[in-house]
Amino acid sequence: MKLTEKTKPTKVHPKGLYSTAAGVLEKVADQHEFVTLLLKYRSVNSLMVKFLKPLPEHVQADGRIRCNFHNTVAVTGRLSSSKPNLQQLPKDNTGPLPLRQVIIPPKGYKLVCADYSGQELRVLAHVSRDPAMVQAFNDQKDVHLMIANVFFELEIPDEELVELMLVKKVSLVIGEK
Repeated sequence: MKLTEKTKPTKVHPKGLYSTAAGVLEKVADQHEFVTLLLKYRSVNSLMVKFLKPLPEHVQADGRIRCNFHNTVAVTGRLSSSKPNLQQLPKDNTGPLPLRQVIIPPKGYKLVCADYSGQELRVLAHVSRDPAMVQAFNDQKDVHLMIANVFFELEIPDEELVELMLVKKVSLVIGEK
């Protein structure tokens, strides 16, 4: 691939070599098929090395793979897993290697994927028994917006508060105060 002003790398490695980091290559991927293939190769290779190749080491006598869950390891209090870390499997099941499709439950069982969205706030609501927080979760409201309303002593409907927050973001991006 011949370097032109459009494809000339802007990032340089500390040793003076041109960077081949994914972010740099993505900018010129449309200029040559090789770059697209290299990015795809790196993606597949990463999935193979991190996830697929280690799996056979964890197969138990009954042919199943089970990971270890830890509830006291992560500083945040969230669950973590190891040997293998099945929580790290990519969510995207449509890529070149749909890894979640290799995890098959035994007959009569179901595979459940759970996302502990807002886990810390849910625990806080439960422990504190704060009626407003509990109600917000029960009503599937945005608890962050509810807290913002209470903290700043506002009485703004969620939709308007979201709009105000977006306007503030845009103002910051374009440089207004």
